[in-house]
Amino acid sequence: MLTEFSRIQASVNETIMNCTTLELKYMELFGERSMRAGRSEDGLLKKKKSHNKRKAMKRKVQRLKDQCQFIAEKLCPSINLDIDQLNIYDANKVKAIVETSVREQTNYINVDFLNTIGVKHVKALFILIEKQLFTCEAKCIIMDNLCSVVETQYWSYFNSVYESGVNDENQDVEMNESESEEEKSGSDATESE
Repeated sequence: MLTEFSRIQASVNETIMNCTTLELKYMELFGERSMRAGRSEDGLLKKKKSHNKRKAMKRKVQRLKDQCQFIAEKLCPSINLDIDQLNIYDANKVKAIVETSVREQTNYINVDFLNTIGVKHVKALFILIEKQLFTCEAKCIIMDNLCSVVETQYWSYFNSVYESGVNDENQDVEMNESESEEEKSGSDATESE
């Protein structure tokens, strides 16, 4: 039994020696990094570079494709937006500006309506622009005629809201002052007693 054991031990030691020599030869041929057998260090670098180039080209093509789709969406608006969808955005006034343009598929924009558009309807108008309802020329007409009007109306709206807020604050301050005066007079009365 001991002889059997020593024979097995010797064969195990021989296998270990063979494995270490194979490992040394492998490291000598292919370097210390673990690579697929048969590939040199230069081959690995070449493969890595070509793989990175392919990935970069793929990314570049995808980026160009995305840009082209974005440009195409901006240049070719869809006129098929349902008019009833505009009611969601409280845009009855905006509908009056848009309806003829949509129905006739033209660039006709009623500039007089643009001059009377309110601040709360501007958001709806910009939603319509985002939904590609208008052609580029129509967008230019809208933006040219809308800017100054919306700016003045927005500031007047802001001022009215701000003034109402200031008036509320002034009333609160006056109430606080009157309450503090009442407290002082009440405390003076208790001190005099």
